[in-house]
Amino acid sequence: MASGDVRLSERGGEAAAAEEGPASGFVVGIDVGGTKIAAAAYPAAELRTVAELRQAPSPRLAERWETPDDAEALLDLMSELVERVARQCGPVSALGVGFPGGIEQATGRAVGAVNIRVGDLPLRAELERRLPGCRVAIDNDANVAAFAEAAVRDCSELLLLTLGTGVGGGVVSGGRLLRGADGLGAELGHFPIRADGPPCPGRCPNYGCVEALCSGQALERDAQQLAEAHPDGQIGRLLAAHGRVSARELAAAARAGDADALWLFERFARDLGIALAGYANVFQPRVIALGGGLGSAHDLFLPRALEEARQRALPHIWERCAVEPARAGEAAGTLGAALLAAAGAINP
Repeated sequence: MASGDVRLSERGGEAAAAEEGPASGFVVGIDVGGTKIAAAAYPAAELRTVAELRQAPSPRLAERWETPDDAEALLDLMSELVERVARQCGPVSALGVGFPGGIEQATGRAVGAVNIRVGDLPLRAELERRLPGCRVAIDNDANVAAFAEAAVRDCSELLLLTLGTGVGGGVVSGGRLLRGADGLGAELGHFPIRADGPPCPGRCPNYGCVEALCSGQALERDAQQLAEAHPDGQIGRLLAAHGRVSARELAAAARAGDADALWLFERFARDLGIALAGYANVFQPRVIALGGGLGSAHDLFLPRALEEARQRALPHIWERCAVEPARAGEAAGTLGAALLAAAGAINP
């Protein structure tokens, strides 16, 4: 297996982890979020049956902490966790980490992290130094979630799109994660779909990206603008009462029949449909799995988005693609990180 070449499965229906992965001991998966860290320890042998059983194993240990805002504290926390698993559960053969930023695969360095000050620190090398004998794999958090989703479904052609505060996702093709030349690609949230759209938040210099149009923060931005223009409407009253209009409140207003809220979700759905058509045409996945915190509002935008996508995608591609809610659930980050580590996603 080539460096960074992670296969979901070998010979079709066999285990999700490649044969190079550890067969015994425990594999720790850590999902580093902007505010929280989730971690879980899985028996290595059970990770090999995920695709076969089409379900996630139950972790022996699962915990959450506040995310430190500097790299040294983060490294200390992850190292302490692995050492504690070794004491409480048994030997730890591998560690996988999903990180909120790009990971340069050749060096293991984080690139473009927003919430954690990691600078130019080689995260993988530092963890390997602190944890001798433990194999370490690090990847973007959306990539590891996509890998978990593909494993749980035993699907080798899948695109995961997460709609939450922002927009992220990952692509699995031929059972492999698509990362790009340096491991920094597949930025699904920064796929431009409207040239005259609003500026993309964060460090992206573009306008009209999927994240700028189809995220929770995009809905809240548009709701605030609408409320300021129509202060006597329901959204205007929400803004006056709370100082902001959350996506959850906007969804409740739409379900209550508020015309302004319904219009916002109609526009959201149109833009999402354009994005789905583009993803389908470029990657031709068998499944587009939708995850993220906006999943509870699918009834307000998904039917319209699917119709928009059907009209815009190449028919012979769209008719072979299913769009479904994600199945891996909240454990996708920790499970995906553990699966990558178990599969031998180790860079030289």
